[in-house]
Amino acid sequence: FALNETSQSDATSFTKLLKDHEYIQEENFKIYSPNAFEKRTCDPNWTNFDHPCRGCNETCQYNNVLTKAGHPTDDCCWRYSFRHQLEDAKATGGFMLQLVETAEREGRIEDAKLGNGQKIEQHLAQQL
Repeated sequence: FALNETSQSDATSFTKLLKDHEYIQEENFKIYSPNAFEKRTCDPNWTNFDHPCRGCNETCQYNNVLTKAGHPTDDCCWRYSFRHQLEDAKATGGFMLQLVETAEREGRIEDAKLGNGQKIEQHLAQQL
């Protein structure tokens, strides 16, 4: 769900910086980067905001598989998996960060905008 070609590597670099940060390590924060995992989807267009899936059993049309411990597997819908991470963060007093990157077009920096998948992620977070 990148805005430009560097988004993937920028997000990876930011995740690495977080993992290596002394405070993050001392506090034992869990780092979750949704793009680090290959997922499935019940949305034929992947990031159609109007698709009814909101990552829960009532709305997701994918056959989501959980581990015995109740965690999503790689065979889950990405929205289902993301919502699970949000719920886990909320239940443990945690939080999630969302990176928004600028795009460069014809040598000019454009305003940062959420990608379609990020808009869905934001909506899921607002539902909780």
